[in-house]
Amino acid sequence: MASVTDADSGVRHRAFDAIVSAYWKPVYKYIRLQWHKGNEDAKDLTQAFLTDLLTGETLARFDSRRASFRTFVRLCVDGFVANHNQASARLKRGGAHVLVPLDADDVEVPAAPGMPMEEFFHREWQREMFTLGVEDLRRLARDAGKDVPLQIFEAHDLVDDPPPYSVLARQFGLTESTVTNHLAWARRELRRLVLARIEAVTADRREFAEEVRSLFGPAR
Repeated sequence: MASVTDADSGVRHRAFDAIVSAYWKPVYKYIRLQWHKGNEDAKDLTQAFLTDLLTGETLARFDSRRASFRTFVRLCVDGFVANHNQASARLKRGGAHVLVPLDADDVEVPAAPGMPMEEFFHREWQREMFTLGVEDLRRLARDAGKDVPLQIFEAHDLVDDPPPYSVLARQFGLTESTVTNHLAWARRELRRLVLARIEAVTADRREFAEEVRSLFGPAR
């Protein structure tokens, strides 16, 4: 997280991009449910919050000894929305400083009956880490000429009812052992990419380890 204050503007820009990518959807969904906002208002507030977070003094208040960065962001969202003047005109998303296109019209906001909103925010953040990791894996596979391993991974690990390895072997004209090897490569790379995403938006090694343990379970 120290990279957000790095003297190198390129390093800062990459750090800001990592935070925005990781958090805009969880923040948007959280505002929709916790603060009962409609789509447009939630988009406005999300963009305004991210602008304030990354261009104001909010990040300077973060203390990793008191809370994780994820918890800090959620509490800052609550404070930002609570302080927002409900009677004011609609916020202009980002003004001239557009951080991220909020294509939220197609973002599904799942119901969370009885779920504490802190847990909801955490789960949505974890979901986004995996989603971004899969996008990174697809780019990596395309660049590395690993189209078949990617297709097998998508056909097995990204569906609700995965087919047996034998079915995939026949479908792709491969042996079952080759299917196994392709899936092992994709899963290994996905884990590595997700870990890189988490490392980019956690404050220190302790927080990183806690988030990884929460997402993947205890190390074996």
